[in-house]
Order: sequence, then C-alpha cells, then structure tokens
Amino acid sequence: MQNINILSLFLFFENVLRADQRLQMLITIFLAFLIDLTVGEPPESIHPVVLIGKVIRKLKNALKHQNPRIEKFNGLILAVSTIIIFVIPLLSLLMIVRIFLGILASILFAAYLLKTTFSMKFFISLISPIANALERNDIEDARNLVSRVVGRDTSILDSRLVASAAVETTAEGIPDSLISPIFYFIIFGVFGIVTGIIGALVFRAVSTLDSMVGYKDSEHINIGMVSARLDDVANFIPARLSALLIVIASALLRENYKNSWKIMWRDGSTTSSINSGWVMAAAAGALNVQLEKPGNYLLGDAIEVVNTSHIFRTTKILKFTILLFILFICFPLILFSPFVSRPLLRFIAVSIASILMVYI
Repeated sequence: MQNINILSLFLFFENVLRADQRLQMLITIFLAFLIDLTVGEPPESIHPVVLIGKVIRKLKNALKHQNPRIEKFNGLILAVSTIIIFVIPLLSLLMIVRIFLGILASILFAAYLLKTTFSMKFFISLISPIANALERNDIEDARNLVSRVVGRDTSILDSRLVASAAVETTAEGIPDSLISPIFYFIIFGVFGIVTGIIGALVFRAVSTLDSMVGYKDSEHINIGMVSARLDDVANFIPARLSALLIVIASALLRENYKNSWKIMWRDGSTTSSINSGWVMAAAAGALNVQLEKPGNYLLGDAIEVVNTSHIFRTTKILKFTILLFILFICFPLILFSPFVSRPLLRFIAVSIASILMVYI
C-alpha cells in the first residue's frame, strides 16, 4: 500500500510538471540556487566548466598559427568547437534522463547543469578573504589573493588599489558569473527547460572562452578575437540590466543610489570593455568611491577612499541585486501561466526568496 501511495504521488507530480513548462523552469531555478548556496561547487573532476577549460587550453595550443589572418579564423574554429563540445554531450545526457527517467529526474539534472553555469557562494568566497587580509593589514596576502581574481600586476598595488580591484571584480561578476546564465536560461526557456539549458550552457562556454583567450596581448589578440566579441554580445543586455538593478539595490540598502545612477551614465562607457564599465560605475557611484585600474580607467568620484568596508558593502549589493533579479525579472516571466498551481507557486517563490535572504 505504501509503495502504491509513493507511486501515485510520483505520477501526480510528473503530470503537474508536464502540464506547464514554466513551472518546470521555476523549480529548476529554485533547485539550482539551493544547490549553489548549500552544496556549492561540484568536484573539479566532474565540473563541466573545469573540463571545458582543459579542452580550450588544448585546442588553443593546437590552433595557434604564425599568420594573424589564419589564427583569427582558427579563433572562430576554437569558439565553435568549444561550444559544440561543451553543449552537445550535456544536452544529450539531459535528453536521455528526460526520456528514460521522467520529468522529475530531468529537472534535477537540469538544475545541476544550470548551477554549474553560475556561482554565487564560490564567487563570494574568493572576495571575502581579500577584505579579511586588508583588515589584518597583511598587504602581501591581500595582493596574492586579489591576483587570483584579476588579470593585472598586483605586486605593486597598495591597500587602496587592492580594495578597488576587489570591488571592481565583485561588481563585474554580477552579470558574468551570476545574472547572465539565468537570463539566457529564461530567454531560451520559452520552449522549455531543455532549450533553456542550451542557452545557459552556450553562454557559459562563451564566457569561459573569453576568460581564457579573450585578451589583447600578443599571445591572444588573434586567437581570442572571436571569443571576446561573442562575450561582448552575450553580456550586452545582462550587464546593463545588472547596472540598473545595482542602482535599485543601492536604494534599498541606503547607499547613494542617486550617485550610482549618475556615475553609471557618466562613466559606464569609458572602459575598454563595452559591458563591465556599466556595473563597475554603478557600484562606484553607490559607494561614493573612485575605482581605478592604473593606466586603464577611473570610475566614480573619490568622495570616500575605497577600503575594506566597501568590499563588504559591494558583496551585500551583489546579493540584493541577485534577489531583485530573481523576484522581479525571473518570477514575472514565469508567473502568468494559467496552469500553474498558485499555492505551489507561492511556496516556491517564498522558498527561493527565503533561501537568498539567509545569505544577505
């Protein structure tokens, strides 16, 4: 009798979920964030992004060429090959799970795949030790820690510039490491969680390519040109959406949201990156600080000297920005389904908000 009840409950949820793809997406997002905030990153040996990073490294070495034109074309081959190698096997596994194990199992696997495309807990864990080192006045440790998250020479940075680099990285990571994958999961998810996962995975492949080869130094300027352009296009809307959400989060946190809006528009387009400047400028304005990458850009006005406290405040802005994105961007795109069980939907919505609030 107990086995029959369990089977009946299983079939009930299978039928409820099969009736509405948007409910499947909402639960997938909920589970992905739950995995991220509780379990964290999977082991490197089974982490898709780590594995594709190794593939990119090998392909890059094989496709390097002395002729700049040929190398630029090889960069296109690198980008397309990486996306195919990254997406097709994972998508095939998801389809196998969906066909043979059902909707519930496919949602669990989709949530795992979606989680691997973003990281909130791990990202914050990279930033907080930098602030802690600065609080201990251990500038050498702070330089070493910040060198892991920025692509610049940190050996000559003073405490102000180390704090600035940490704030910049935190703000820049909001779209790239957090919002963009969910954004593309929702946009492509109009056809269901399978196409939504494709959108998130393609974005993560492009972002990983950019982080590994999208530089303008002599080694990467040709082989990484296509990857860098793809990343610019992919992050164009999410970066500006993130900047706007930073302004709103600043208002809720009683930061200087008016200055955030002003600096975002004034300095957002002054960096070499067409996207990262918007979120960094919005954060600089909210905190009343000037962010500086020596020889590259100055963002904001030095009303306050950037220090450890601003790193912690930026982390809080990051968390509120993600919360706003989930509540006011993700939910509205899913809430209007006439088939969704309203009590179940409210339960999931409150659960997601509650879990995120724990980490704010």
